[in-house]
Amino acid sequence: MGMPLSLRKIFFILTATLIISGQANAMQIMYQSLDEVLGEAETVFVAEIGSVAEPVKQGNFIHVDFDARPLKVLYGSVQSEAPLMLTYTQVMPHYREGKAVSPLVSGSGSEFDLKQGDHVIILLGTQDVHAKRWSVLRVEAMTQLEEIQRKLSDIHAEEQTNKNDQFAR
Repeated sequence: MGMPLSLRKIFFILTATLIISGQANAMQIMYQSLDEVLGEAETVFVAEIGSVAEPVKQGNFIHVDFDARPLKVLYGSVQSEAPLMLTYTQVMPHYREGKAVSPLVSGSGSEFDLKQGDHVIILLGTQDVHAKRWSVLRVEAMTQLEEIQRKLSDIHAEEQTNKNDQFAR
């Protein structure tokens, strides 16, 4: 004899809920840690946001273009005091060959919420020479300034130790 009808309904509902929630979890954006992204950044600076374009979705990607005026360089260098033209691009959750793909992105989640006049910390990647735009790895709120400065100090200390070890050999 099988399960009573009410138990079968409950079992069906629970199973369906688990399957649906599993698919929903697989369709989330996964964010890299700040430490990982700081290690990839060419330049880190405090900036004031100028103009911000509407985000543009193209296929599985979404990007936002904006400009920012550097206020203080924390790591690396910025060659200009004029506003820099910047782009943040992110892969969106999608299906590939019937499987859910949850991308691992460098952003913090705030890159699409920028407003003119915001003061933020920008972690830059490389410059697209043809487009004359810089690739943004991540944007952080000013509340992260002390943590970022501490982490950058730790990175510099580790780099110096590695250089000293190379010279000692």
